[in-house]
Amino acid sequence: MLRIVCACLQILLLFVLPTVSHAAEPLPLEAYFRPQNAVKLPDGRRFNIFCIGSGGPTALIDSSLSQWSLEWRDIQRDLAQVTRVCTFDRAGYGFSDPGPLPRDASAEVGDLENALKGAAIKPPYILVGHSLGGINMRLFAYKHTEDVAGILLVDPAIEHGDKRLPYPKSYNDENLSFYRGCLKQLQAGPLTPGFILPGAEDPCLPKRPHDLSKAVWSKLTEIYFSKSRFEVMLSETESKDETSSNDLDANRHSLGSIPLVILSSDKAHFTEDRPKGVDADTLYNAKINAHEDQARDSTQGKNVIVEGASHFIFEERPDAMVEAFNEVVQQARARR
Repeated sequence: MLRIVCACLQILLLFVLPTVSHAAEPLPLEAYFRPQNAVKLPDGRRFNIFCIGSGGPTALIDSSLSQWSLEWRDIQRDLAQVTRVCTFDRAGYGFSDPGPLPRDASAEVGDLENALKGAAIKPPYILVGHSLGGINMRLFAYKHTEDVAGILLVDPAIEHGDKRLPYPKSYNDENLSFYRGCLKQLQAGPLTPGFILPGAEDPCLPKRPHDLSKAVWSKLTEIYFSKSRFEVMLSETESKDETSSNDLDANRHSLGSIPLVILSSDKAHFTEDRPKGVDADTLYNAKINAHEDQARDSTQGKNVIVEGASHFIFEERPDAMVEAFNEVVQQARARR
């Protein structure tokens, strides 16, 4: 999961240049290039929330490591045909002001709690989390179970993943080294497009792709390749397997019969970038066992492997994402 965010250009293009047909036309890029609802938090910081659609329960969508609301551009309108859908930018990403470090799950759930109050977005909620956002949404569910009507986790991060997934320590250390190196470059001055740090595979700031206009690329680089983003990425990564995971352990309890669906990428996609010496079956079984364990939080929980999809299930298999989302919403409405 962490390895994927190093390929910044490829990820950006997934959200900027849609290649898969959707039931609804994606929102224009401009909608994600400005703050939509800059809610003021108690400490004065702005927290950006972007809601479209109508009906209830309201869906709250948290993004993966390194991403902001733009991650959901292709599919937000599809989901909003089912119910009201609110994406948001965690502190330091997109159009939300940076928050105090560390940016662990507890800090990020606290921001969301205050933002929901400030924006008067009332429960019940459908919680949707992708990757790292899955950890935050699970913690929110444990702390506010009475406000949660349903949960959809999209290839969610695994708590204590450094111990539960058979990666060598050096594999994830490379990501931390990359973030630290890019942050050091930013602290010294503007990033040079295409410059690759010693020992790295990807540049901190890629060169502009030919199929993006100068105006669009300029806005993307302003938002995506900022000092605050690298600070948050580094802090979230350092916190995930310790502080954030420990918070989940301390707060975890049964969620009763709340509708809960966990979507997992398929084996071929998940294991294709594995380090040498790591067995594909062992690695994938560890991942699926962890997702099945998360699903057991609810008596209605289930884990679904989405064939033909990598970590970005909502891009490669939007049909599976919409189907699961609709299932959770309809079950939540039936329970209410």
